[in-house]
Amino acid sequence: MAYGLKVKNAAGVTTYDSTTVTWLQIGYLNAPANVTTTQTFTDANQFSEVVAQQWFINTPPEDQEAYAHNVVFSNSNNTVTISGGNQTQGVLILGR
Repeated sequence: MAYGLKVKNAAGVTTYDSTTVTWLQIGYLNAPANVTTTQTFTDANQFSEVVAQQWFINTPPEDQEAYAHNVVFSNSNNTVTISGGNQTQGVLILGR
């Protein structure tokens, strides 16, 4: 678990805090096509914001529409559920 970086001036006042400015990686998931995937990230509740970034691993066939996965984060149990996509995707979970 990364805790970030705080820079303080001579008076001890925080002038930069990476936990509120910078997005930190919580985890990565490989989301296969047409499969529901769930994973728990125990440290995710340390962040006030959690987002997902996703991308296609392979180029979709030209004769087929590619649908992105649905990504749902449950704050109550720190789980990410990924479902619904018809192409394999990489999903990066970020927090700050």
